[in-house]
Amino acid sequence: MASYPVVTISHWGEVGPGAIVGIFSPRPGEEKPAICLGNDNNHSGYRAFLPVELRRPERARWGKIGLAIISGAAVRQARIGYRLVSREANTTSKIIAVITVGGQVYGLNGDEFPGRILARGLVLEGDSLYRPGEQLVALIPDGALFKVAFDASEFFYRVFQGEIQMIPPQVM
Repeated sequence: MASYPVVTISHWGEVGPGAIVGIFSPRPGEEKPAICLGNDNNHSGYRAFLPVELRRPERARWGKIGLAIISGAAVRQARIGYRLVSREANTTSKIIAVITVGGQVYGLNGDEFPGRILARGLVLEGDSLYRPGEQLVALIPDGALFKVAFDASEFFYRVFQGEIQMIPPQVM
């Protein structure tokens, strides 16, 4: 099973290694590890969760301290979509990107996003008239170019050898 580096694009377009594994409660009293996306304040957004299967040492630490997953494999599950299995990366042909900016994600020229979306949540602040932003987890191939637009800003990125590189706008 191929496993890839995990990278997060967070607020204001900053890129960093890994992703924070939070808590998903499918039922009261039950807690499962997941990457949590979107918001549901005042029911104005849409929450989504990408379940995460942790390795035994990670599972022991999860819940006690903030835990970041650095690499993993995206596994398709019948009926419920994908889950992320924590494993050592064995290829950089793709990356798993967690994009939490809360903007819109596009291909380079406003066309279709070049990655496979594993999970997507929506973010809408209050009664905003603006289009809802999105947060997503995607499997993106090496060499792909894409942009994230939010507020009045656009950030351009390239996937290269297991990393996401921010491209200055003047180069585009």
